[in-house]
Amino acid sequence: MSGVSIAYSMNDEDDKDLVYTERTLSILDEFIAVGYEKSDTNDIVRTYFNSAKIYFKTKNYEKAVSLSPMGFSLQQLNDSMNGLEYLMYEKVYNLQQLA
Repeated sequence: MSGVSIAYSMNDEDDKDLVYTERTLSILDEFIAVGYEKSDTNDIVRTYFNSAKIYFKTKNYEKAVSLSPMGFSLQQLNDSMNGLEYLMYEKVYNLQQLA
C-alpha cells in the first residue's frame, strides 16, 4: 500500500497518493495495535517517513510533523536508531515550513 502511494506521488498524482497514504497509515495503526515483531520496526519507521514526505509534498505540514513522534517512539521502544536521522530531518523541515 505504501509503495502504491509512493508511485502515485512520483507521478504527481496527489489526490491518489493521499488516499493510499491514509489507507497505509490506517493499516499500520491496526498492525501496531495487535503487535508486531521487533524486526519490523525499521519498515514501520520507513513507512512513517515516506508518509511524512507525501504530506509535505501536498503542503500538509502539520500531518507530516505528527508522524515523527510515532516513529521516534517505536525506535525508542525497540532500541533502534536506524533511520532516525531521516525522520528527524523530515520533522525539522516540516516545522520550518510552518514557521
